[in-house]
Parts: sequence; structure tokens; C-alpha cells
Amino acid sequence: MMKINDFVLAIEMKVPWTRPKSHPSHEINLAAFTLISLTSLIFAIGCDSFSITVTTYGLSKMAICSDLASKIGRNTDDKFIEDLIKKHLHALDVIETAGNVLQPINFCLLISDFMLIVLTIFQFKSGKGEPIAVVAAMCMTFLLFQFCFMGTAVSSSCEDFERSIYCSKWYELENVSLKKKILLLLNVAQRKREYSALGIKPINLYTFADVINKAYGLINFFLRRF
Repeated sequence: MMKINDFVLAIEMKVPWTRPKSHPSHEINLAAFTLISLTSLIFAIGCDSFSITVTTYGLSKMAICSDLASKIGRNTDDKFIEDLIKKHLHALDVIETAGNVLQPINFCLLISDFMLIVLTIFQFKSGKGEPIAVVAAMCMTFLLFQFCFMGTAVSSSCEDFERSIYCSKWYELENVSLKKKILLLLNVAQRKREYSALGIKPINLYTFADVINKAYGLINFFLRRF
């Protein structure tokens, strides 16, 4: 009988993680870009969680105030108005605190998202684009959209509260003191509340559309020039 022993053939395979025949600096650039993307992702998740939590809390408080304001009528007493004023001031304090904290974050997000969109599309137009750059640009664009949507929701909630006071039956109140308090509350409600990027640009859906539009316009400008 003939016995054939098992044998193992070792094969060494190297799978390139970059494009073949690329410049050595390409690996360094890709590694740096990946590290920056991961760091930005962790930072973005933290900012996103803070924005959603605080903004949702402020919106819920403003919704309660709007509901109470719509119930103002002939039988409204002084205690009801004082309670409404306290709740409204608390909601405004939450929104303003969140807005102050998010101002530098919003500014950095606007600039980074604008530049990332421009660079990513410009690279693909020139045939040097990387898939990871597209993923990063899409994530940053979605994050900017979410922040802008939250900013629009804050502005809309403040307008809803103002509209609730206007549409209530405050004119049926017989107490002049209560009418003065409602007018004071209405004066406070008319002050515009919104998120902004260091006070330079408001954070809302109009700003999001403007960023996308200007990024596309800048890309067309460079492509025509170069």
C-alpha cells in the first residue's frame, strides 16, 4: 500500500489597501484622513446627542406653553398667568443656553461641511476621488441638515407660542393687570429665538439650502477656471 502524507502549501498574499502604483504619500494622506474622520465622527455623535436632547426638551416645554396660552380666556386668573410666564421663561432659558453652547459647533460644522462637499466633488470631477471621502461628506451633510432642522423647529415653536397668544381670548379679560401681563408676555414672545453660527448665520433649513447651493456654485467656478 502507498500512503501519501498530507502537506500544506503556504501562500503569502498581500492585499493593497490603497491604489496600485500610487505615490507613497498617498498612504499617509489616507491614514490621516481616516483618523480625522473617526475623530470627527466621535465628536459629531457627542454634539448631535447634546443638540437632540436639549432641543427636544426645550421644544416640549414650548409646546406646553403654547397649549396653555391657547386656553387664556374670561376665566383666566392671576395664578394661571404667572405659571405660564414661569414656564415660558424656563423654556426660553433652555433654548438660549443650548444656542450659546452650539454656536461655535454650528460655525465649525458649516465651514467643514462646505469645504468637505467642495473638495469631495472636485476630487471626483478630476478622477482622484476616494469612497471614504464620499461617506464622510454624506455624514457631515446629514449632520448639518439635522442641526438646521432643529434650528427651524426652535424658531417655529417660538412662533407657535406667539400665535397661540394672539389667537386666545385675552380680550375677554376684565382685569387690567392681567391684560398688562399678557401684553408683556407677548412682547417677550415677539423677540426672535433661533440657533446661529456665532451670530453670523442662522441655523435653519434656508441656511442648509444656501450652503449646498454655494458649494455647487464654487465647484462650477473652479471647474471653469481650471
